[in-house]
Amino acid sequence: MFHLTNTRGVHHAVCACKRLQRHFHRTFQDHLLYNHGCLSQLTNRFLRNTTSFSTGFGVNVNRHVRNLIPSGMVNFAYLPHCKISTENNMQPKIDDSTQRTVDRINTFDSVDCLLDYLSDSNEALVNGMTVSTALSRLTHIHYRNLRKLPWLQENMDLARLQLVISGRVEEFMGPITSHVGFVKLLDAVCQLSPTFDPIQVTSNLQLLTMLGVELTDTAIQQCLLDSTRALPQFSINALAGFSVVFRSLPKGIRLTYIKPFLKRYTQVLGDIDSMQGVLDVTDIIKNSGFFMSKDLLSMSVKLIVNYLRAHGENITDPTTITQIAYIGRRLYYARSVDIKFIKELLEFAKQAGIKAIDQFEPRHVGELCSSFKLSKFYKLDVAVHFEQHSWKLLESRDLRLCDISNLLYALTSNSTPEVRRAFTNAVYLNMDDIDVVVLSNLAETFYQMALQNKDVIRRFQQLVLAHMGRLIEYNTRLQLVLRFLTIHKFYDRHSDQCFSDCLIDAIEKQKLMEMTMIPSVAAYFLRNRAEPLPDVIYELLTAAIPKWQIGNLYRLIVGLNSLQQPMTLHLQKQLAVIHHALYLAMLDKLDDIKGIDHLVQLTQALSVHNRFDDCLLTEKLMKLYPRFTGDLDVVSAIKITHLFYALAFNHPQVYDDLVLFVIRHPNLKLDEASKILGACAQVGYAPKCFDKFVASMLEKLNSGDGANVLQELRVLNNLSVLNSFPEQQLRRVFCISYIELVDQYIEDNMRHQREVEQLMMELNRSVILDCPQLDVPWFHESYCENHNVMSRGDSRDMYSKGDLRDQVKECLEEVLGDRDYFREDTVTPYYYTIDYECALDSHNRPVNMSDPNLQQIAERFAVVILTSRDFCYNSRRLIGQQVMKMRHLEIMGYRVAQVTYFDWYSMGLTDWDAKVEYLKSKIFPHHVGGQSHQT
Repeated sequence: MFHLTNTRGVHHAVCACKRLQRHFHRTFQDHLLYNHGCLSQLTNRFLRNTTSFSTGFGVNVNRHVRNLIPSGMVNFAYLPHCKISTENNMQPKIDDSTQRTVDRINTFDSVDCLLDYLSDSNEALVNGMTVSTALSRLTHIHYRNLRKLPWLQENMDLARLQLVISGRVEEFMGPITSHVGFVKLLDAVCQLSPTFDPIQVTSNLQLLTMLGVELTDTAIQQCLLDSTRALPQFSINALAGFSVVFRSLPKGIRLTYIKPFLKRYTQVLGDIDSMQGVLDVTDIIKNSGFFMSKDLLSMSVKLIVNYLRAHGENITDPTTITQIAYIGRRLYYARSVDIKFIKELLEFAKQAGIKAIDQFEPRHVGELCSSFKLSKFYKLDVAVHFEQHSWKLLESRDLRLCDISNLLYALTSNSTPEVRRAFTNAVYLNMDDIDVVVLSNLAETFYQMALQNKDVIRRFQQLVLAHMGRLIEYNTRLQLVLRFLTIHKFYDRHSDQCFSDCLIDAIEKQKLMEMTMIPSVAAYFLRNRAEPLPDVIYELLTAAIPKWQIGNLYRLIVGLNSLQQPMTLHLQKQLAVIHHALYLAMLDKLDDIKGIDHLVQLTQALSVHNRFDDCLLTEKLMKLYPRFTGDLDVVSAIKITHLFYALAFNHPQVYDDLVLFVIRHPNLKLDEASKILGACAQVGYAPKCFDKFVASMLEKLNSGDGANVLQELRVLNNLSVLNSFPEQQLRRVFCISYIELVDQYIEDNMRHQREVEQLMMELNRSVILDCPQLDVPWFHESYCENHNVMSRGDSRDMYSKGDLRDQVKECLEEVLGDRDYFREDTVTPYYYTIDYECALDSHNRPVNMSDPNLQQIAERFAVVILTSRDFCYNSRRLIGQQVMKMRHLEIMGYRVAQVTYFDWYSMGLTDWDAKVEYLKSKIFPHHVGGQSHQT
């Protein structure tokens, strides 16, 4: 046996021989060489607690494993020690010599010293126990030492991913893998592999990968072969470990393991009776859930939920909590599991997370908040706790950049300026040393918190250019960066051109050809663009659009909506071709719609977010909704509600189904039910079961089910739009004690002050005009004067009516004979705004608007101009707010003359004389054939 310190000359020769030997043992899958993209899915299962090996039969070790979030978020606990557990009765009794070797290996704190020991000692690698211990200890020491890098995450799996993406694997792993001691370790793994128990095999596979060994290496291939033989005897713990490796395998090899893996999983699933077993199930769902049948996946989730119901109150470990939240997030959009179980998982994670928040490290905060955001569960009651905790960690610790980036996931666009300022300053001061993973994570969090700090954005853009060579290689990372840069374009033209040139060059080299990447790249180039698209982008788009799924079409339309005006003629021609391709692609997708999610997404892409919408296609889509609205869950109902509200589409059958859903689900939260009421009010439609619906809403209000001042005012205002006034509820609102309650709510929730005050004013106005029997006083005069209040939509319409207002004004002057016979932008006693007001005396003659006796001698007319925004989508039905406004104007004594955009611009009113006659017919009640019949 030689000493390496005395034989450095033979070192490289030995390594070369060993590598050559392993090269010729590679299997027929060599063409499926390990690629870096697999690493984003590769995860490692390690021990949760540091324990010593015990003597006796087997090894008594607590073992639990974590894996990486596909988006690259850091999420799990750093490995203090990696011990290898074994199955009962599968390992012979550990002799004293083995125990001494294990203890000796665990005393090393230096990679070089441990490797020298392995190369020099004949007893270090004599059995599976010492080999597994050496691998575990070596991995732990090395990644612990790498933590000096400010951008490297504590989670070793993510750290390995960062090294790969940054192209620095050889730099940090090369000295280990080329060491004689490590070569001996690989040989020992190959020779002793048949003696490893299943958990040792799966753990060794992961550890070897963490240390830079490729999946095609002989040692890993041997471990895989042994795993295949032992798979029918795997425990749930071994299956969980193998699922990590299983997911990282090349697709061709992975398919051969699916059937026996799931068969064994089904056999052992019913034996789960501990938290460790539950966590093993969560690992298996994460790594192989996409291969499971709907029934098997549902069975697995129910097992987790049932255990949490029985023992959840005792769970305070942050890693366990984040694991459960991740499963809820992962299955949220899968729709293969009952949504109530998924929401129960997320609710448990929320309650347990808030309870144990003091134990949360930055990595836990990042994962939990990310899971909640992606599953639409990151509401105010959660955000306030984790935002405060993150700020506390930032202020009390000297954090590395990767930790700060994790804490940023707790922030939202509604975070306080003080908190946002503290975090952006911390990021700015630590951005000098960064890698692609942290850079893209920052892009994601900056986007979520709507960052506006120009210094940080400028520095971020500089770093993007510096790392562009690596970003181009990883589409998921580049997509996050592109999404942020699509909103915050480069400040200087030169940087923007450099970035664009890099994208075009990558496309020409076929590096950004994935269907998920092309829409993001196209959206970036289309953002605020007036010049023609580069030919390579234009050709790529027109060729790819017919092949895209709904989500990709949606992303492209987002870019189209941000185009600048005016455009060059060349760009207009390009867009005409792109729009035609989009039209055909969407038309083709109508037959592929199998569920409500696809239908909603396609409608949003086509109509809600697209200013180039096609009414014919939208009508065809809307006819499909009754297929799905008869059988809804909460998530689907809310998605449809948001869509119909945004589109203001009048579809009575859909609204009837939504209302029936509320009535049939008495446990539905007030917030969710009120959204459906708001959608009905938006189009002014009172559904068939309206009385039962109102009773259900009032019951939720009175039961205190999540009700607050804002919620109650929203509900009562929407009911008033639908001409429904629950007197008992209104009497309670308009009393001194409730007004004090409103003041207290505003004081506690300042961000809602304007909405609460506006809703209170509108409700006060509606009750006075529609319910005079309640004798409610008008107490918003001062508020309206001080805030220049107008009804909702009035201020917007002044700018949207444009030429229509000017034409009506000119025409009105000709009809009435003089400018003095009408007033513009009149404010009524209860602060509605009228476009033009005029008056006729008892002989149907115009009255001068400055006449002091106007109120006594004249009949007042309110000339109201109505644009497309005042009507439901593609119809002549007024939206609910406008219906109520017309009703209130008539109650106040006005005769309403509606001038609609579709009449004014119709074929029948193409010439000026026709417009004049049209307006005369609106004002003079007996006007026929151009003559005013006056008495």
